[in-house]
Amino acid sequence: MKWYRLAAERGQVDAQINLGVMLSQGQGVAKDEAEAARWFERAADAGNPRGQYSLGLMYYNGSGVERDLGRALRLYEAAARGGSSSAMNNLGIMYGLGEGVARDDATAYAWFALAALLGDTNAARNRDLTGDELSAADLERGQDRFFELRDELGL
Repeated sequence: MKWYRLAAERGQVDAQINLGVMLSQGQGVAKDEAEAARWFERAADAGNPRGQYSLGLMYYNGSGVERDLGRALRLYEAAARGGSSSAMNNLGIMYGLGEGVARDDATAYAWFALAALLGDTNAARNRDLTGDELSAADLERGQDRFFELRDELGL
């Protein structure tokens, strides 16, 4: 713990994330979600997708921070643009449920499909379930959105 904290304080992003995980889960230290959020925020501010995703998850759940779906959405978007399939899957969930954003099942489908493209099996299941519920027109819109986002992200 001492070495993680020292490295994290010196700006080492992986150490900041690992320290955040340890604090958020109480691994080898007392659980402190507020301090975990501060370490994830430092990593997120450095542009690290895992830090952005982890902090987004804390805002989504209201763990260690006040629940803020808009902030969670923005952090997930940043992490997704950095290649985080978990963030892509969570964006799909938020769009599919209309949490922090207007409900848009076609966009949910697109985010699930992107995460599935990166090998996320949960997202593949979510894509298939969502696709089964879409009208032909909405499925086509979701597929079009998938191709747009895939090209934007360079996947």
